[in-house]
Amino acid sequence: MFLGALFWTIGLFIVAGLVLMAVMTRHPDAPGVIHGAFSHLGGRISARG
Repeated sequence: MFLGALFWTIGLFIVAGLVLMAVMTRHPDAPGVIHGAFSHLGGRISARG
């Protein structure tokens, strides 16, 4: 039971990472938009410097 949940979670992270990578390579302004969504974390993640 626990092993299935672990593999499911790992799979979700892999798929999400691949989708975000595809979006960021096809749309040049996407990194700023995606990182801007996480700007509430104290500004530590920033694509614009």
